[in-house]
Amino acid sequence: MKTRALLLVIAFALTPHVHAALCAKHKGSAFIANVGECKECGGFTSSGAFKLCAKCSAKLAQCQACRADLKAGEKPSEPVKKVEKKEGDTPAIIHRAPNGKAFPAHWGEPPRAQTRDLRPFPGGYGSGSGTLARWIQMNLDKDAAKAGEKKPDPKPAPNPNSVPASENDSSEIGKVTTALDVWAKSKTSCAGNYSYTVRFVSAFGFGSTTTIVVENSKVVERRYVEFDRSRPVLLGDPAPPNNNYVEKGAQVGKATQGAPAKPLDELYADARKIAAEELQPRDRRYVATDKNGLLLSCFIIDTRIADDAPRRGVAIDSITLAAPKPALKN
Repeated sequence: MKTRALLLVIAFALTPHVHAALCAKHKGSAFIANVGECKECGGFTSSGAFKLCAKCSAKLAQCQACRADLKAGEKPSEPVKKVEKKEGDTPAIIHRAPNGKAFPAHWGEPPRAQTRDLRPFPGGYGSGSGTLARWIQMNLDKDAAKAGEKKPDPKPAPNPNSVPASENDSSEIGKVTTALDVWAKSKTSCAGNYSYTVRFVSAFGFGSTTTIVVENSKVVERRYVEFDRSRPVLLGDPAPPNNNYVEKGAQVGKATQGAPAKPLDELYADARKIAAEELQPRDRRYVATDKNGLLLSCFIIDTRIADDAPRRGVAIDSITLAAPKPALKN
C-alpha cells in the first residue's frame, strides 16, 4: 500500500510538467512535441516525445513543420504563418516528408511506389524507404549543381545494354529502322533459325531469364529460369519453390511466368511503334543495339518510379543467330 501511494504521489507531481504546453522556464529553447493538429499550419506531429525542450523536456504546442531544428540555448525561428486563401485560388499541393517537413515545390511529386526498408533521409527529412531517400538525394544534388556547389552523380541506366535517347531526338525512328534493316538481312542468312534471351533483374536481388528458340521463324521452345540472390539457401533450410520449366512444341506458351513466346518479327513491330510514340514529361525512352547492329532495346519507362520501373516495349538481353547452312554441292 505504501508503494502504491508513493507512486500515485509521484504521478500527480509529474503530470503538470508532462502535459505543459509551453516551457515556462526555457521558452527560447523549447522544441515542439505535442501529438495533434498544429494551430499554425494544420500539420501533425509524429510522436509524443519527438521534440522536447532542450533543457527541461517540457513540451510545446506546435508541430515540427513550423519550427526549424535547433540546439540547446538557440532561439527557434518564427512559426510559419497561414496564408489566407482567396476565392477562386487553386490550392497548391504541398508534399511532405514523413516527419512533416515540406519538400520544395519544384521537386514535384515523390515516387508513389515505395520499398519496405527503413533508412535515414538526407537533408533532415526524417527516415523512411530507400526509394524516397534516393529521390531526395537526387533532388538535393540537382539543387546543389544549380547553385554551383557540386555536380550531381550520374543516373544509372535501368538496363546496362541500353543507351538513353534524348526525348526530343528525331533520329530514334531512324535508329530503329536501321536496326530492322540489319535484321531483315540477318534473318535471311540464318533462314529464320535463332534464339534470344530476355533477362529481368530486380533491384532487390531476384530475377529470371527466358530463352526463346525459333526455327523457320516459328517458336519451338521456351526455357525459363528463376534466381534470388537476396535469399541464399542455408544448410538445413528447405529448398525454395522451383518454377523453372522447359516448353516444347504444343506446350510453348502455356506457362504464365517468363517473357511471351514471340518471334523477333512481332517484337520489332512493337518496337517501331514505341520509337514513334510521343513522350510525356514523365517518360524516358531507351534505344540500344548489339555489336552486330541488331535491335536489343526500344522501351519507355516512367521516371517517377525509382525501382523496378516497368519497361513498355522491347527489352532483349542477347540474340544468337544460327550459322548459315553450307550450300549443297552438285
